Amino acid sequence: MRRASRNSSRTIVSKPNPGNRTNKPTASAVAIKALIVPAKTTSTTARLVVWTLARWIPVAPTTAGTIPATVTLPGGQLSGTFIYANNGSATSAVVSAQLGATVTATVTTGAAGGLVINEVDYDNVGTGDPDEFIELYNGTGAAMSLMNLALVLVNGNGNNEYLRVPLSGSIPANGYVVITNANLMIQGATRVTPSGWMAGDNVQNGAPDGVVLINTATGAIIDRLSYEGSITNATITGITGTVNLVEMAATPVVDSNTANGAMCRLPNGSDSNNASVDWAFCSVPTPGGQNMP
Repeated sequence: MRRASRNSSRTIVSKPNPGNRTNKPTASAVAIKALIVPAKTTSTTARLVVWTLARWIPVAPTTAGTIPATVTLPGGQLSGTFIYANNGSATSAVVSAQLGATVTATVTTGAAGGLVINEVDYDNVGTGDPDEFIELYNGTGAAMSLMNLALVLVNGNGNNEYLRVPLSGSIPANGYVVITNANLMIQGATRVTPSGWMAGDNVQNGAPDGVVLINTATGAIIDRLSYEGSITNATITGITGTVNLVEMAATPVVDSNTANGAMCRLPNGSDSNNASVDWAFCSVPTPGGQNMP
């Protein structure tokens, strides 16, 4: 999802990945950079250093997330990275970098954003918009049922739904579901290929269009996105009245048919309920995997 003090002898500096914020929900995975500065440099001989993170980088509360057991620094290298995976069980978590009893920095991460529309690739380089996809992400620490849920695509020319994708089964903790064709290479995720879904030209790319995740039993709106403009009065079958697909402020981000990429939530899974903040253009589409800039 966009501080650090120094000790005169040794310091481990922990800081969030660019984009992490301490005042709103963030992604389920946060990259922390650890910088080890020796008190004295008496030799330039390269040596391999393995830091045991469970000792030096505690997580509070301990059940809020996980970190790897160790991080390895190649000889001569003073920095390394590791991933803190937030499981969503706490409203906030603190990861503290420390050496001995001296805490030198902390990074606070909020709970993940729940079940969200996480990445949308509706426009592609080449004829026919090949390999479009829409990705859902469960940013919590527990599996979530998809029973009675459906992904609805809305055409901004008339504001009516033009495609509905019923969902079933469940989505694992920190897992993904990718709605796409049968051939697109995806990472470890559940693939859903709707009946009649073609190799391309499935997802509207006019101005505007939108997509919304709904509960068909209750009429609840789980998540929504209006792209290339604002759809504020969509007609969704089974829901009384019209539906606003804009979360607070419309995103200015658009997909591209001249450069590889996709619309994505950055940091991965982040949901502040403000589309103008949550969405970005990712130059590397990652269907079924964590969003990357």
